Amino acid sequence: MDIVTKEEMRKVAMLARVRVEEEELEPMAQELSQVLAFVRKLDALQGIVDTIPLQSEQQTPLRPDEVHLENTVEELLANAPKTAFGMFAVPKVME
Repeated sequence: MDIVTKEEMRKVAMLARVRVEEEELEPMAQELSQVLAFVRKLDALQGIVDTIPLQSEQQTPLRPDEVHLENTVEELLANAPKTAFGMFAVPKVME
């Protein structure tokens, strides 16, 4: 069941401006035929897939945004190995 013939493969190669050796045309035509046959199978599934609900149609339940001031600056900086001027001190990466 070759969908693509050797001559059609030669024409595709010429249009794509790809140099293909004569002995490579037949295997390439067979591979392209297999790809196109698979695409046809996917096309047949199109009607079936349309009836399946997509995840994007379902909405994620949202919770309200609430501000929680549980940690103070002093508590957070207490865990830092080094601080300076009330901020985290990090090693210099650029001169």
